[in-house]
Amino acid sequence: MAKLEKQSASPPPGQIKHDDHSIGTLDSSSYDTKGTATTADDEMYFGDGDKPTYYNISVDDKTHIELGLKIHYRQGDDITPTSVDADGTAHYIVPAGTQVGGAHNVPSDNPNRAAWNFDFSVNTGLDGSTKTLDNFDFRIIVTSGDGEKGVFDMNHLAPGNTP
Repeated sequence: MAKLEKQSASPPPGQIKHDDHSIGTLDSSSYDTKGTATTADDEMYFGDGDKPTYYNISVDDKTHIELGLKIHYRQGDDITPTSVDADGTAHYIVPAGTQVGGAHNVPSDNPNRAAWNFDFSVNTGLDGSTKTLDNFDFRIIVTSGDGEKGVFDMNHLAPGNTP
């Protein structure tokens, strides 16, 4: 299950309010359109062939931020949600185990990698906003069904460098 948590109508300072949830293609300012009218060559800035489609998207109109989360087979096809709740919680069925080639456009086996992965996107420039990642602090929190929680602070090192 993947969820971009919806905040209250009046969130505390430092938290964004998500005005809209959808499953779809990120805003065109979030990826490289290659300057062409066709979408066939569109791809994310972080890797060749990574498409801006099938993201679980939350938009905050006040701060002009778009957050995107995508689940996919490692090096392969996107995994689409089996259902999406009204609050934006998307439910996914993913394979257990390691990367296995031969199906879902996965090129080869890799016993050192999981069968699936996720990508995330943070766009601070919607609607012509000139704010950058430096203006915000972002965190990914992963919680397991057993209650374990991993907190990952996104460190913005320099323009174009947010590992």
